[in-house]
This record gives sequence, C-alpha cells and structure tokens, in this order.
Amino acid sequence: MTSAASPGRVVILNGTSSSGKTSLATGLAERRAAHGEMWIVIGIDDYLAKVPASWFEGGSVTGPYAHRGVRFVSPTAGETTLELGVEGRRLLAAYRRSVTAAVRTGLDVLVDDVIIDEPAWRDWCDALEDLDVVWVAVRCSDEVVARREAGRGDRYVGLARSQAREVHRFPPYAIDIDTTALTVDEGVDALDRALTERWQVST
Repeated sequence: MTSAASPGRVVILNGTSSSGKTSLATGLAERRAAHGEMWIVIGIDDYLAKVPASWFEGGSVTGPYAHRGVRFVSPTAGETTLELGVEGRRLLAAYRRSVTAAVRTGLDVLVDDVIIDEPAWRDWCDALEDLDVVWVAVRCSDEVVARREAGRGDRYVGLARSQAREVHRFPPYAIDIDTTALTVDEGVDALDRALTERWQVST
C-alpha cells in the first residue's frame, strides 16, 4: 500500500459566465505544465452538461422533471437565470466534492466556478473544510461580458447579467483579475504571478 498523500493545492476561479474563467484556468494549467506541474481543471459546466434532458429546461427543451433538475429561465426580457431543483443541487454538491476528493489525493486542481447563491457558497464551505483554498475573483465589465456572451453562441443571453448580482458576494478573495482589457495571455501572466507570490509567502 502507498502512504497517504498530502493534499494538493486548490485554486477556485469565480465569476460570471463569459468573464474569462475557463481561458484563465486552461491557460494556467498549460503554463504550469511547462514547469512540470500537473494541474487538472474541473468546472461547474462539466457537471451541468451531464444533466439528462428529462431533468433540464433551456432554449427549446423542457424536460418533464426539470423543476427537480436544472432550469435556465428568462423571468425578464434580456436576462436568464439558473434555477436548481433538489436533484440539481445534489448534482452540484457532487461536483464540489469531486474537487475536494481530487485535492485530498494530492492532485492540484483549478476550479472554474460560478457561485450562484448563498446555498452554493455554504456547500463549498462544507466541502472545502480543512483545505487551503485560493479564491480568485474573475471580473469583467458588463459591456464586454455581454459582447462575449453574444459572440459565443453557446450561452443564454443575459445569464452573466443575472449572475453578477450574487457571484462575488461571499468568497474571501486572495487574488482579483479583471479581464476587461486583458488578452488571455496577459490574464494568465497576472494570475500566475499572483499565485507564485502567494505561495512563496506562505512557504
């Protein structure tokens, strides 16, 4: 039997849809790989994509059990909100615990997340108990996010706008990255530099 590994590092990038989290996470993983560090990227979208159609509502799809699963609804024109039923909450609880399970095996993990409300934040606190977590705020202006959202073609219009009201309310951020005027490489540079400085201070 092998001895238990020390926990790995966990960095959670939190921000609205289309704020640049995925690009930063994948770019940083590639940057660290060049130095022999293996980081895996786990994102909320990885799990939302696993919702069966019968438990999903969005666009032209309305599953018969969507009220128990995941719903993307438009309560007002130009805005979309994510609503979770009991099984949708369970799915995202599993996502958060998959992150902590990976970290406890010794893996370094980059998380691409959107904290949608206070219950989601409380669940993160429960899942991350006793782990050293670096919370990163990923911000972007409303205008630029809206352009990115429209240009991607795979996002519900107004999703970022609705998320902006809640997403940054709770985490105790150590690092703040504003991607409004940054290229992806510039954003990765800034994040890599900030993390390196933090880890040097903490060791």
